[in-house]
Amino acid sequence: MLGKHKMVSIELNKIEVTSDCPYRLTFTSTRAYQMKNNVQILKSRRIIRSINRKENCHNNSTIKNFFGLLKQELYYGYTFTSFEELKQAIVNWIHYYDTHRVKEKLGWLSLTEYRLKMIQQQKTRT
Repeated sequence: MLGKHKMVSIELNKIEVTSDCPYRLTFTSTRAYQMKNNVQILKSRRIIRSINRKENCHNNSTIKNFFGLLKQELYYGYTFTSFEELKQAIVNWIHYYDTHRVKEKLGWLSLTEYRLKMIQQQKTRT
C-alpha cells in the first residue's frame, strides 16, 4: 500500500495542462498538497493552489456543492465541441439554477423567488 503523500504525488503527476488554455488554472486541494514536491509540480505547470484552511472543511462547501451540481447536471455525459458551446451551456445552466431550480430548504422556491420574498419581508418590517 502506498503512503498518503506518495499517492498525492502520483495524482499530481497525472495533471495535464493544455497549451491553448488562456485562463489561469487553479488546483483546489486538501492540505496534503502543501508538501514541497507537490508544490513544485504545480508551480512547474503554472497552476495556482487553492487550499482549505486547516481543520475547516466547510469554508468551501457552498461553492463545492454548486460546482458538483453543475458538473452532475450539465457536464458529465456530454461532449462539448468548443469553449463557446461549453460557456453558453454554463450561462444557461446558471440562469436555470437561479430562476427555475427549486430547493426544499427554500420552501420549494427558486433562489430568485426566495430572494425576492426576503426583500419583500424586509420592506414590510420597516
